[in-house]
Amino acid sequence: MMLTAHNTCLQVTDVFKKEEAIYARYALMQMVQMGFQARAGICAAGHYGPPQGRLRALFWGARSGRAQLPPFPAATHLVKDFNTCYPTSANQCKVLFASPAGKANALPIAVMGDVLTDLPPLDNFDEADRSGYANPPKCVLQVFLRRPPPSYSRPLLERCIHADAAMAPWCTLNKNAESIVEDGSMHKVVAVGQKILCRNKGGMAKGTTATKAGIGNKYKNTKQGSKKAAATGAADADGATEEADADAVSADAEGESEAAAALAAAAEGNDDEEADSAEELAELDKQMQESKNFARETWQAYLKGKDKTEREALEAIKELEGLNNTWLLGERRLRLLAAANKVDLTAPLRDHRCLTCNADDFGRMAAVVKEKGGSFRDMPGVITHSDGRCCSGSWHAAQYPKKGQKPWIDANVRTWKEMSDEDKEGKDPFDILYKDIQLEGSCAGGGVPPKPPKGWKGKDGNDKSLRVDNYGSAANGGFRGVCLEKCCSEAYWLPTGDLVCPRWCVTYKDGKSMGRHGCFGRVWYDDIQPTVVTRAEPHNLQLIHPEQDRVLSIRENARCQGFPDHHVFVGLGGGKGRNSSHGKGSAVTDERYMQVGNAVAPPLAAALGRCLLLAVEQAAPVAVPVVEVPDPDYQAAVKAAEEMGLGHWSEKIIVDESK
Repeated sequence: MMLTAHNTCLQVTDVFKKEEAIYARYALMQMVQMGFQARAGICAAGHYGPPQGRLRALFWGARSGRAQLPPFPAATHLVKDFNTCYPTSANQCKVLFASPAGKANALPIAVMGDVLTDLPPLDNFDEADRSGYANPPKCVLQVFLRRPPPSYSRPLLERCIHADAAMAPWCTLNKNAESIVEDGSMHKVVAVGQKILCRNKGGMAKGTTATKAGIGNKYKNTKQGSKKAAATGAADADGATEEADADAVSADAEGESEAAAALAAAAEGNDDEEADSAEELAELDKQMQESKNFARETWQAYLKGKDKTEREALEAIKELEGLNNTWLLGERRLRLLAAANKVDLTAPLRDHRCLTCNADDFGRMAAVVKEKGGSFRDMPGVITHSDGRCCSGSWHAAQYPKKGQKPWIDANVRTWKEMSDEDKEGKDPFDILYKDIQLEGSCAGGGVPPKPPKGWKGKDGNDKSLRVDNYGSAANGGFRGVCLEKCCSEAYWLPTGDLVCPRWCVTYKDGKSMGRHGCFGRVWYDDIQPTVVTRAEPHNLQLIHPEQDRVLSIRENARCQGFPDHHVFVGLGGGKGRNSSHGKGSAVTDERYMQVGNAVAPPLAAALGRCLLLAVEQAAPVAVPVVEVPDPDYQAAVKAAEEMGLGHWSEKIIVDESK
């Protein structure tokens, strides 16, 4: 085997966290056994300029007697606390400043304000790859990020043309958007809108109410039931004919007339309407029990409290409104796509486009307040209890056993396992599991029963029949999705028929998700990104723009990593990124997010390269693990910014807070 003079390895910090750093120790041992000198350290990306706190474990190796062991680059910037601690086993491996003087002269903290404030506004459904800047640079980091490409690289325009050509096969809708809008085919527009809907909506009724914004109104499901709710899922209309368009319009008009008449009869109280038979009520119960969609199931529970005429009328209106909303979403997206095709090819800003979140998530992002710390907790109807848990009307904070109850729970688990199948038949396992167990919770209505312990059913207790969306609320006398008495939380509905606050927001991290892992959380200008991830979905991460109803764009994520704006990303369809995303944009978007998230922050990579160059030239100080290797490009940007009268965005924060 041929051995190189130098080698390096980058890993997540778990190599230090697990088993008292056994993996890091093993890596160093193997390098030494192969005849290398070895050195390990942990670097934070934010110490080298980007507004990101990502920690990475780094290993240097150099052939003993043949090469000089490279040092680690000293930090050049202060970094804001990002709630990610260095592993205790790596206290001697922190790569910080080379000296107290280096820390005293360090550059200020970089924050999200440095990244966001010169970029133009963006729509969730926009797929333009090129745009202009909103304004000239406002701070040092923006001067640095907007620096021209190096002289040895191809011109930016040439690289953009090659990137567009490579991604063209996966962007066919962009080319046809304008013709579809001009054609005016209802079914073609609806087909585009349908693709924005959330997956697995086939079991939901077709319906919604929409505003011109494409979001629609939110409807409240009180303890007496939803005043009005909706669900989306218009049928696929690809390739529909003009005759089908005419039939659809005619059917819509006829349906509206029938629905209006039915509602009028229900409002006046039709004395001729027969009461629901026992068979009809039993069928409703069966549909609720068999439903695999939580929102649809909750809607059916509400319908059960209506008479037959009103149920039919509400379902008819939902279907008509759903088609209308899907058409509005499709038209909105097509118009944005058509506008994207007209953007000047020479526009200076590239890759400033975001993941096209589905219609449900778009509505949820719009429901989050545009304030620091905004998250699902600020959605209408959601209440937060003193212990950090939440209730949302459709789902409630879980109960938990009082302290000291574990031995009794373990005994009940053993009792259940020892019971024969005949004895178990017809019995609720939860009645056995929590027999004589004292439960407590923060929900005034009692909450839902606690999650089963590990080993209850299956290896880890995560049996599908006992997942969080299946167990529990019947124990409180109410079907799941129905508000509990005494709990002041309320369920609000999206126009797509799903809930504004999804069930999993209330259950994720035992209902206490906050900060970086806050569901549908907004980033803020004075914060940093703890870690740029490969998936841009806002479900369990703080990824929503401070003031716009969308997730951070590819370019904004790239800036958080420290990529210069002249770096062009190319995403090809069919890669792993598309298979794991809930986004509704083209496949090339997912791939670029993945490229950015998987990358080593370029300023850190460049600093490591300068350290390696010192070792190759035998110029590294002997036995000095950390040396200063400042970035000449950043120094030039600081000087240029000073001439323009610009400083650092974080300096504004300090001035404002001192008042």
